[in-house]
Order: sequence, then structure tokens, then C-alpha cells
Amino acid sequence: MKKRKINKNTKKYQNKQARIQYRKDLKEWSRLVKERDHNQCAICNKKEFLNSHHLLPKEQKDSKYKLDINNGITLCSLHHKYSYDLSAHKNPSKFYQWLITNKPNIWNWICNH
Repeated sequence: MKKRKINKNTKKYQNKQARIQYRKDLKEWSRLVKERDHNQCAICNKKEFLNSHHLLPKEQKDSKYKLDINNGITLCSLHHKYSYDLSAHKNPSKFYQWLITNKPNIWNWICNH
């Protein structure tokens, strides 16, 4: 059986390659954010189950900040998604209030972008 030749000039192939590259870039961004934050949660200093959280949404189509490490903060899974008290996703207003009080340099970066 002959192996099928892949046409690398098709839009479908190029889109797939772009998605693969974006996932690699996002993984590297996440690693750099965690490294910058000393591999610990910015809120509780836990070193397990860490996530890199985008401060400005990465979903914006033309966001030039989605891979900027200044647009990230390291959070444990509790403070990233699961805590109703202080979580970037479950209680963003409380999270941003915490950010203003405890990380004013990050808050200033957000305000200027």
C-alpha cells in the first residue's frame, strides 16, 4: 500500500500546523510564567498543582499579549479555578481586588494594556 503524500500548501494543513505551534508556544509561556514566579502560587505559595493564568484574556483573536509572560500569574488549582472565596475564575472581582492590594505592579501592567 502506497503512503499518501501530504499537500503542505493547503489551508487545512497550514491551520493544523499553526494550532500545533500555538499549543507549543502556550506550553512554553506557561513554563516561563511559573519559572518567573519561582514555581509557587502567587497567593498561597503552594508548589503543587500549578497553573499559569492569563490576566488579559487569551481568547481575544488579535491579542498580542496572549504569549507575553507579563500577562500571566502562577496559581495553584484552588486559586485558579476552585475556590469560591478567592479564585481567578470563580470569583474574579475578589481576585482582582487581591491583585490590586498585593501585586500593584501587575495591576498597573494590566491597566496600561
